[in-house]
Amino acid sequence: MNKQNGAVSLLLTILVLAGILVIALGISKIILQEIRMTGQVGESTKAYQAADTGIEWALYQVIKVKQPIPDSKLCANNGWTNLDSQTAYCLEITQGTPQTPEKIKAIGRVNRVRRAVEIKAVEI
Repeated sequence: MNKQNGAVSLLLTILVLAGILVIALGISKIILQEIRMTGQVGESTKAYQAADTGIEWALYQVIKVKQPIPDSKLCANNGWTNLDSQTAYCLEITQGTPQTPEKIKAIGRVNRVRRAVEIKAVEI
């Protein structure tokens, strides 16, 4: 009888420890995902700011300088403008032409994170 009680106790202990291990692994996976997402918040902000920089540059180019957006800045031509070693932007003319764009979309990139800003021309 003592051998059976010892075997049952051992089996229950193993099952309880296995359950605790599964719970601990699940919690650690959630924590690691949260840490990874937290790290990408800074990259996301930088990517948005890079896209905003691209929009500002495009507006300055078209309104103040009165020059078309050069092909070398367009995403279709792989025209990424580097702001630093990890941050860049490119532009898309989604309506109109480079001389008179009606919609401009700027895509900012930091490592693998991308964010976009799009503006539409409004006549005043």
